[in-house]
Amino acid sequence: MHPMAPAARSTGVVRARRRLLRFRGLAMLLLAILATSAAAADQDRARIRTSISADRVWATLNDFSRWPNIFPDLVSLCEEAADDDALWLRQSMRSFGLRLVHTSRVYLDPTGRRLDLELDPSYPHALDDFTSTWIVTPLDDAGSVIELRVRADLALPVPGFVRRSLLRDSVQESVQALIDAAEDSAPAAAEPLESC
Repeated sequence: MHPMAPAARSTGVVRARRRLLRFRGLAMLLLAILATSAAAADQDRARIRTSISADRVWATLNDFSRWPNIFPDLVSLCEEAADDDALWLRQSMRSFGLRLVHTSRVYLDPTGRRLDLELDPSYPHALDDFTSTWIVTPLDDAGSVIELRVRADLALPVPGFVRRSLLRDSVQESVQALIDAAEDSAPAAAEPLESC
């Protein structure tokens, strides 16, 4: 029988088609993973109890000029604008080896010891979505509970499980960094924040 007889040719064609289908299947799976990982913002939360007073933690949190020295992912921070209700902060953060710059509108509730940051899309930004909420709750024993909730969509082609893991670590590190900063320094008047 000739090497390219119809039976041999059909076996080779079947193998080639199977390889093509496997390749297409893997390509579709990869695209589905990337599409799913970029489809929604990732969220995480950290809540830590400390013996430091809520007033001291709140004063440290509101000293924006110290943020680049306190928070590990923050490279720089400056004041973009301000009005009676809010403050706009331009933040430069490092994530996945990239520098991500965005402007957040900051809402302060001193009575409730709550600070909210929300991405302002009217300014240039490298994030598709970003909000964070800090809540400092006083305890009866003069300590406090510090809670940070973050929702972020970095819109990077990185698998979702990697982004979620990094976000979880970043949120935990940020709360611990605030506790360390409040513990290490005596309360002082906040320095004015540089304008952008």
